[in-house]
Amino acid sequence: MDKVIKFSATWCNPCKAMTPAFEKFKSMVPEGIEVVDHDVDEYSEEAAKYGVRSIPYTAFIKDDIVQKALVGVQSADSLFSAYQEIYN
Repeated sequence: MDKVIKFSATWCNPCKAMTPAFEKFKSMVPEGIEVVDHDVDEYSEEAAKYGVRSIPYTAFIKDDIVQKALVGVQSADSLFSAYQEIYN
């Protein structure tokens, strides 16, 4: 399944700062691509599976393989640009 996962944490200030941009990005993505925000404390096994070492970490996954990952605070436009690169 194609999906975009933002790994973050409630205690992470950069993650909190990125939330509005991620929400805007979610509204830009057409239906058919799952876009979710996972807390690394709650989804630690999935975070390990995708190689998360620093947060915020946004993984663009196609066929269960990370095709691209962005680390750090991102704008909605930079997220959408990465999305287009992978899924178009």
